[in-house]
Amino acid sequence: GICTPSDNYTCDVEGGIMTSGTTWLGILGMIIIAVALAYKSKLSFIYGIGLVTIVSWFRGTAVTYFPYTEEGDARFDYFKKVVDVPGLDLIITPFTSDLANAGLALFTMLYVDFLDTSGTLLGIVTSMG
Repeated sequence: GICTPSDNYTCDVEGGIMTSGTTWLGILGMIIIAVALAYKSKLSFIYGIGLVTIVSWFRGTAVTYFPYTEEGDARFDYFKKVVDVPGLDLIITPFTSDLANAGLALFTMLYVDFLDTSGTLLGIVTSMG
């Protein structure tokens, strides 16, 4: 049927009692979204999703996305790679030998940007009469 018993969402096994922390965290996020929507906030989804996301980052809680298991450690290692900021020397080093043409590239980009902006302004002024 509709109810699928599992470790996180109990339906038939414990008589329909919701005991999972992740379930309650999701419900709390939805309540925050609903309250923010009632106040006509345009950022209501950001509030709810942001709270649930930030709370689930902390390890050692019942609602963590990174539990102290092999799978949780793999997720946390990947998460550290996403958040990590590499040094600037790794980014700039491949291009240091070709800085002679950087001025020409910068001039070309600024010229194209000037033409684009001029065309946009001309189109707006023409449409205004």
